[in-house]
Amino acid sequence: MIINPYRFATAGGLPFAPSDLSGLSLWLDGNDSGTLWANAARTTPASLNGAVHTWDDKSANANHLVQATASSRPVRQLPPSGFNSKEAVYFNNDYLETANNFVLTQTAAKTIFTVVSFDSIVGSISYFSLHHTVPVTDPNGSRHTLFFNSVPSPANFGTAWLGGYQAATLPSVTQGSPLCHAVTDTGQGNKSVDEIRYYNGTNILHTAGSNPTIVSDFGAKTRIGNWANDINQILVGHACEIIVYDTALNAQDFALVEGYLKTKWGY
Repeated sequence: MIINPYRFATAGGLPFAPSDLSGLSLWLDGNDSGTLWANAARTTPASLNGAVHTWDDKSANANHLVQATASSRPVRQLPPSGFNSKEAVYFNNDYLETANNFVLTQTAAKTIFTVVSFDSIVGSISYFSLHHTVPVTDPNGSRHTLFFNSVPSPANFGTAWLGGYQAATLPSVTQGSPLCHAVTDTGQGNKSVDEIRYYNGTNILHTAGSNPTIVSDFGAKTRIGNWANDINQILVGHACEIIVYDTALNAQDFALVEGYLKTKWGY
């Protein structure tokens, strides 16, 4: 069920925003040009069709994502159509990552919302990782990495961790159109029972997977654009908005965020 966010106004009469809920850990908004910077000092805004050095986190945590290498920077862009005339950040063998380790550990409860589009839907696309760095004890480099895989028929979305993953069959994926992949996780480590996955607001059941090995999260940054352990699993498409909470949201709060995203991006 999608709840219209305009039904739940703030004290000032404004529509719902993700920061109205407690526990907001990360909020990246591709349509907010005031959060996209061309330089490390964050003094020069990224121009339309210009490279993005830094993408500011709109939560209170300053988990900004950066890219020091000029050739690996994504681009601020107005997609051609289908995004409610909103801007987004375009990735094509590029990535951004946090300068510091992300605050949420593998075993912490969390809710993740990602709105992205895929210009290419061939093979496996690991487009967002909460904890991507590959320490010696983690040869798979797989810690809450959200992926899309077109190889199965039908295609699926999933979340991967060290030694485990869960996937869910998708009804369809439209190339070049925004879609929302959301995950709630109670953080208990049993992914077959404590994780719920949603595609465009609809709960989709797990179809395969195994439980992860719980390990420490030292040296674990957050990345968008590819998977650090396999740069061939890249996002070619737009990152519209990413929102992370440090709790498994209840049904009403989940519907508020989902309604906000659906109204904004029109998926």
